[in-house]
Amino acid sequence: MYHSPIQNSATFSYKLCHLPLILGALMSGQSIADSISTSFEFSGDSSGFVLGSTPETLSFTGGQAQSIGIFSLYHSGSNAWMIAPGETGSILFETAPETLKFFIRDQSSNTGGELEIRDEDDNLVLQVTATANQWTEIHLTDEDSTNIREVILRNTGNNGFAVLDDLTYTAQVNTPSPDGEPLSNPIPMSIPMGMQPLRLEPLSTNLIAPNHGTFAPGWPEHLIVTDQTGQIWAVHTTQGTSELLLDLSDSLVTLGVAGNNSFDERGLLGLAFHPEFQTNGKLYTYTSEPATQTSDFALSGATANHQSIISEWTITDPMTPASVINPDSKQPLLRIDQPQFNHDGGAIAFGPDNMLYIALGDGGQADDQGDGHSSLGNGQDKTTPLGSILRIDVDGSNGRNGNYGIPTDNPFLDDRDALDEIFAYGLRNPFRMSFDRLTGELIAADVGQNDIEEINVIQSGGNYGWNLREGSFQFNPNDTDPGFVSPVTTPNENLINPIAEYDHDEGIAIIGGFVNRGNDAETLSGRYLFGDYLGRMFHLTEFNTINEVQIENRPAGLNERILGFGEDINGTLYLMTNTTGTPFGSTGRIYKLANAITDGSYEQLVQLIYIAFYGRPADPAGLSFWASELANNQGDLTAIIEFFGSSVEFTERFGQFDSTALINNLFSQIFSREADSGGLAFYDELFTSGQLSLQQISLDILNGAQGNDAQIIANKLSVAVYFTNAVETGSLSYDSENISVIVDIMNAVTDNPQSGIDAINGSTAF
Repeated sequence: MYHSPIQNSATFSYKLCHLPLILGALMSGQSIADSISTSFEFSGDSSGFVLGSTPETLSFTGGQAQSIGIFSLYHSGSNAWMIAPGETGSILFETAPETLKFFIRDQSSNTGGELEIRDEDDNLVLQVTATANQWTEIHLTDEDSTNIREVILRNTGNNGFAVLDDLTYTAQVNTPSPDGEPLSNPIPMSIPMGMQPLRLEPLSTNLIAPNHGTFAPGWPEHLIVTDQTGQIWAVHTTQGTSELLLDLSDSLVTLGVAGNNSFDERGLLGLAFHPEFQTNGKLYTYTSEPATQTSDFALSGATANHQSIISEWTITDPMTPASVINPDSKQPLLRIDQPQFNHDGGAIAFGPDNMLYIALGDGGQADDQGDGHSSLGNGQDKTTPLGSILRIDVDGSNGRNGNYGIPTDNPFLDDRDALDEIFAYGLRNPFRMSFDRLTGELIAADVGQNDIEEINVIQSGGNYGWNLREGSFQFNPNDTDPGFVSPVTTPNENLINPIAEYDHDEGIAIIGGFVNRGNDAETLSGRYLFGDYLGRMFHLTEFNTINEVQIENRPAGLNERILGFGEDINGTLYLMTNTTGTPFGSTGRIYKLANAITDGSYEQLVQLIYIAFYGRPADPAGLSFWASELANNQGDLTAIIEFFGSSVEFTERFGQFDSTALINNLFSQIFSREADSGGLAFYDELFTSGQLSLQQISLDILNGAQGNDAQIIANKLSVAVYFTNAVETGSLSYDSENISVIVDIMNAVTDNPQSGIDAINGSTAF
C-alpha cells in the first residue's frame, strides 16, 4: 500500500504491517473480478449513490459528485466527489477490493480532509491527512487490501471541500482450490440492524400456518389470508375478526412429511383475485393435491409425489365483503406433477398486464438432481415448468388443455425447446414473489440450497442461474454429496445475478415480502420488506443492501417462525408467523406492520443518552420522565444532554477525567471501543478549544455512526430496552448496588444483543 503526493512533491511510500488474518486470506489464492473506474462525471447528492452491480457494489453516502468550476479540484475531468465542511463521506465495499486507487486533496488550508480506511472488523488500516497544495495518491495493492470494508473521508475544517477523485476498484474473488473445496463463508459481512424501527400490532391469532395475505377488489376492510392447511380467511383489518371463505383441507395431500407435527412445504400455497373480480367473482388458488388425475405436465421416468394445481373459483356475490366461495365452482386450469414434497414455490399473482404469474420450484430433493430432475437440472431445462415462473392468460383458451391461454408476448413462443408458458427460469424455490404496486416490478425471493438466499427482479426471458449458480456464486451439485458454492470461474453473461443476497450465517430460508407502499410503516416507505424462516425481518436499502428491521416492541427478537407476508388494498403490510414452523398447532398469528410509536422513538433516544453518558440502561422512572420532557420539547435534545453531562452521577464517575479520557469513555460506552487516534485528536481539539461541549460531541458521535459502529449501537439499544422493560415489569431489580454489573454487561455488547440479554438473565445481581 502506498499513498503519495503527486504534484510538486517527491513520491514516497508507506508499507502496512500485515495481520496474520490478512496473510492467511492471501495464501488461499485470489482471482480478479471486473473493475470499476470513475471520475464522478455525473450528478449525485448527499443521499448517496451506488456504482457497480452486486456483489461488487460501491455505496457512497454523504458528500456529492459535482463540479464547482475550480479546475484544480478535479484530478481529471470536471467533476469530483466533494465533502463539505463538517460533513463525512463514506464508501462501503460490498466485496473487499483486490486493488483500490484514488486521489484526495483539500480545497484550502482550512479544509481539514481526514481519510480513514477500515477493515470488516472496523479496525483502522490507514489514516491520511489531505493537503491543499497537491493531490495525494492512495493505492492499495493485492497484498494490502484484503478485508477492506470502508473508506471514510471527513472534512473537519471550516472552509472548502475535501475532495476525492479518479477512483479505480477491482473486487477480490476467492479462487477455488484445486480439490474444489466449498467456500466456508461466502459472504463474510454480517447484516446490520437498521435504524428505522417498526412496530408489530397483533391482528389475528389461533391460526395454524398462515402463509400469504392479499386483497379482494371491492373489499377494502379485509385481508384475505391463506392457511397452509387449506383454509381461506377474510380477516377484518381493524377489528381482527375472521370469516371462513373456503376450506380446502379435504382436497390436499396429507401434510406432515414425517407424520403429525412434522415439517412440510405442501398445502394451500397461493391465492390471487381476478382483476375484474368485482364483476366476475373469480379467484385462483395454488394447492398441493394427490396425483390422481392426468397431469398437464407429466414427469418423465419418475412417479409424482403430488400435483401442483392452479384452480379457478367463483364467489356468487363479489360485491358483498367476506362472501363465501362456492365450493362446487372449482375449475382446474393447470395440473403439474411434482417429484418430491418440497420446492413447490407456490406464489401466484396477477401483474399490471392482467396476466397470472405462477412461481414453481425445481421439484425438490437437493441440488436439482435425482428422480424427476433432468440432466440439465430442472432450473435450466425449459422443457419443464419446474424451476420457472409461468405466465398465463386465465381468460384465454389456447393453452395445452384449453383451460387457459398463452399470452402472445411470452418470451419463448419461438423456441422449440421451451414451454410457451415460461416467463423466466433458473429458480430453485421462489418463495415468494410480488409486484411493486407503484413500479410494476416483479420481485421474487429464491430459497437457496446450503449457502445463499437471494432476491431477484424478474425479467421476461430471464435466466436466474439455478443450478449453475446459487445467488451470484458458482454452484457445484457435487454428485451424491451435498452441493456447494465457489467463486465464479466460468462467466456466463446470460445469467442474471440477484439484486441482494445473504448467506446461512444469517438465516436458512428467505421468505419473500412486498415493497412497502402503504402509510402504516412509512419510515420504511418504498423499501422491499422480507424475512427469513428463522424469525428475522429485513428490508432492502436504497442501495439494495440488506438491513435487519428493528422491531420496537420485540427488542429481544421475534422468537417465531416467519411463514409469509400480506398486503391489503391500501398497501399496508402484514407479517404471518407461528411458533412451530409446521402446519400443525394453533400458534399462527398475523401482525400489522406499523410505525414505531412516537413515545417509543423518544424512549429510544433517551436510552441512547443513558448509554452514552452513564454506560447503562435507563431506569423506568427516568425513561418515562425524560421521554416526556423530550416530547414536550418536540424532540429537542439540548436541555436533556446538558443535564446528563453535568449530573451528579456523571460528575462522580467521570469528573476527574481529562479531555482525552472523557472522549475515549464516550466511545467505549457507545461503541465498546476506544476512539481511533484521528477521531480522538479531532474531538479533543474541538472540546479543548471550546468549539463543542462534551454533550455536543456525544450527539455527533451517535449521529455519525456507520457500519459496525451503527450495528453495535443498535445491539446495545436492544439490550437496554430489554433490561428496562424487565425492571418495569418487576422481573428484575435495579438500584445503586447493581449499576456496575449492568455497566459491565453493556460494555461487553458488540456483535449480538442476545449475549447481553443472556448475561442479564444469568446474573444474580438483579
